[in-house]
Amino acid sequence: MIDLTKNVGFPFQFDVETWDFSYQSDFFKLVHSRVYTIKDSSLKKYYLNPVTVLISKIFGSYWFVGHAGIWGDMPVRLKFMVLNRDYVGVETIKTKTVFVEDKPRLIDVVYGQVKVIMFPPDLKIRALGNQENTDVIVCDLQTMDKLLIPAGYVYTIINSDPKDVAVVLEIHHKDHKNHVLYTQGRGAPFYYVLRNTSHEIVKNPQYRFINKYATLGQGRNKILKKYNVSPKTPILKQLSRKSTKFVDMLDSMQSETLAELIYNNLDDIVQFSHPNF
Repeated sequence: MIDLTKNVGFPFQFDVETWDFSYQSDFFKLVHSRVYTIKDSSLKKYYLNPVTVLISKIFGSYWFVGHAGIWGDMPVRLKFMVLNRDYVGVETIKTKTVFVEDKPRLIDVVYGQVKVIMFPPDLKIRALGNQENTDVIVCDLQTMDKLLIPAGYVYTIINSDPKDVAVVLEIHHKDHKNHVLYTQGRGAPFYYVLRNTSHEIVKNPQYRFINKYATLGQGRNKILKKYNVSPKTPILKQLSRKSTKFVDMLDSMQSETLAELIYNNLDDIVQFSHPNF
């Protein structure tokens, strides 16, 4: 049993044996859940080589809404994503690649370590200073780290520590669309794989023209603070104290402004030179 209470801000536990959540049912209500297995044909296409799989459960999605108390009238939807330990072929576990159509999402890592790869669906070329760079961004997040993802972007979450599970909380306005699957190019432009006893990012061969990516590290905290989000305080705690601020942020934030802020706070441009698999 993983106790997430400290990092979530309210009593939540996850049972790694049954893949079930325990929570305060007088505050929250589970409205939908699904655990994906490698037998799911819609999942296989996102992996480089989905063979030699020793585990049955890959990742799970758990949708919650407020049930009573301060949460009863709060117009937000909570989605916990649990990424299992181990590998699928040579890749660490990842979610499906999804397209956020309408309003931004707020990501809070409540357990483990993840990489988030995000990019616009058309991958247009963007000028960054004197360098040309594609819109692909790779962001490494540790427990308690947070990230805002603009609407109009595609993203994949990867468990970057295959020795343990990762649990990520995503928050968005419940009147907005959840998201739609992004099925082009077999998912994200990069894979995170084990090769020669170490982990590295390799190119998805479906994206032959992608030769660079950008990293977003501490710059994301500047963006969070601009929107009055504390980088280390649990998001549900912040929501319980200033719900109007978060609801307004998720409902009215201009995605173009958020995307511009992200590209103004990038840390590094990485020249991609690894060969394809």
